[in-house]
Amino acid sequence: MFNNNEIAQPLMSVWTRFQLANVSIEDPLDINTLAGGASAADANSVGQEFVPEVWGQAILDKFQQKTMMLGLANDLSSEAVGADKVHLPHIGVTPLSSVSAGTAIDSDVTSDSAGGGSDRMITTETVLEISEHKVTSLFIPDALKAQSSYNLFNMYSDQLAYAIARGVDNYLMYKVVDNLTTAHGSTSGATQDTVDMLEIGDALASSNIDDIFKAVILETGSAEGWTMVLSPTLYASLAALDSGAGFVRGSSAPLGAGFAQTGVAGNILGMNVIVSQSPYLDVASVSADADKGITAWTGFDTNDSTNDDILRGFCIHESALYYAASQAPRVQQSYQHRYLSDLVTVDAIYGCAVRNSAVAGDRRIIGLSKNV
Repeated sequence: MFNNNEIAQPLMSVWTRFQLANVSIEDPLDINTLAGGASAADANSVGQEFVPEVWGQAILDKFQQKTMMLGLANDLSSEAVGADKVHLPHIGVTPLSSVSAGTAIDSDVTSDSAGGGSDRMITTETVLEISEHKVTSLFIPDALKAQSSYNLFNMYSDQLAYAIARGVDNYLMYKVVDNLTTAHGSTSGATQDTVDMLEIGDALASSNIDDIFKAVILETGSAEGWTMVLSPTLYASLAALDSGAGFVRGSSAPLGAGFAQTGVAGNILGMNVIVSQSPYLDVASVSADADKGITAWTGFDTNDSTNDDILRGFCIHESALYYAASQAPRVQQSYQHRYLSDLVTVDAIYGCAVRNSAVAGDRRIIGLSKNV
């Protein structure tokens, strides 16, 4: 029988030889949360691009660069720490009263002004539920780490960030088009005060631009705070209009300066124009695809009951879309000794709410559709 000392001696000898050879041994079951702070520029030796300190901030930065719809949302993540809901009270325009000497001011807080009261009491709210928890992951084999370069690091971090960003963008877009599904339709063009969906043909015409501008003016009094989101094909027809339509590219480049980062291709009548390749645009319906974070959408119709109209784009006001993440994209890593690989996982917990009304003056999203 061997005693403990007899077993320990050869093990100590092996460990000493590893130390002399400058070989480090890591716990294969160690699990590390990848904290941000380091950058790819800090990776100055072979394989160092794959250490935990580099990944966290890199993926978070890339996530923020790749989310187009998130740029249209009011980010309330600071209000969502440790919460699963964010309450958004509806605050309308309070009534104005005259002041007369010796007369008490009108301080009636009745929520119903029909009986002579005033709408000074906040009685309604929108609840933003933080219910989406999405995750993506990949394996990084030891062989790749041994032969790594910054280009490999960039490729892998891009892939992880894009998967999460695409899921967030598809979710936000779904919430917008789902809200539009309840729209009441319209006549052709903005000829009435009840427009929440404008009919667009195969291409944008100058008359359509006039209708869009009139529609947003009827809602908020100006084009300030509005953004036009178009499918690539609809944008192409806008870009082809003569200068009299009012469209100005961001630069001489076909899609404008900064398009790759923001999706903004230019400006028209005070509104930014964004080109989106969303799966919900230029289609009559969408099938679910869990891998891409796509929720099924049955479409809508403005003039009959067949749900076959095609959503080509929309105008959205800055007060329409709200987003909150109780957990921003978090990066974790664990070594999988069975596969001789690192498993890198990114997950995020978030939610969204849309504030839009079918009531004239309170609409904050106006759809652009092709009636079929």
